[in-house]
Amino acid sequence: MRLKVLSLQLAVVVIIAAAWQILAIRGTLPDIYLSRPTRIVAAMYDGFSNGTLTSALADTLYETVVGFALASVLGVLGGMALYEFPLLERVSRPFITAANNMPRLALASLFVLWAGVGTEAHIALIVTMVFFVVLLNTYAGFSSVDRDYLVLAKVLGASRAKLFVRFLFPSAVPAIFVGLQLGLTYSFMGAVIGEIITGGSGLGALISTYASTYDSAGIFADLLLMAIVATALSTLIKVIESRLLGWRRHELRGLVKS
Repeated sequence: MRLKVLSLQLAVVVIIAAAWQILAIRGTLPDIYLSRPTRIVAAMYDGFSNGTLTSALADTLYETVVGFALASVLGVLGGMALYEFPLLERVSRPFITAANNMPRLALASLFVLWAGVGTEAHIALIVTMVFFVVLLNTYAGFSSVDRDYLVLAKVLGASRAKLFVRFLFPSAVPAIFVGLQLGLTYSFMGAVIGEIITGGSGLGALISTYASTYDSAGIFADLLLMAIVATALSTLIKVIESRLLGWRRHELRGLVKS
């Protein structure tokens, strides 16, 4: 079944690329705006050959990983703190809501003012985009733990540490991974957007350069690389999640059989 799905997906890509190429050759689609698949592939090959795309990709991935790591650690710890201290959650809820609803792009100029044009400003933008996603998902995961299990564990004499290790954290992990998967996508998006707005040397800055020179093939090559990287990052999180949460599949399978 998986091979069949993959074959159909590949067929869709081939059909779209072939139709695009034919329409571009006939002049129906103007090259200056949409280029054509063969030129896009050639532009990507040239970009990797001369190191332009390689260097830009490395810079964007560095910002993505650093920003994602910082935001994830802070978000998980913050979500745990909100769960552990209900008063803190009630007091901070309106402030968290206000900060989460604030347009992140409006903060880009402020980050440039504080950190200058470059990597630090992009990382700061990523952290603001990812932190609240991980924070709220972590809090929701801990809050969704079955209270009956916790009461029963306390009656049986389980310590606070055992409650956390055996009940709270395992139950919250699926929700945390949802936040991490979204966060990683937002991290890559934030890095690219930050580079487009404030400049730099990553993929976002490169696409701005291509746009200023009307290099449509370069733009689409950059966009194609972004799509591949974003898909790879999302798949990576899913693989890690499936490895770490494999026990849940066996648990559910056992429940179904019973």
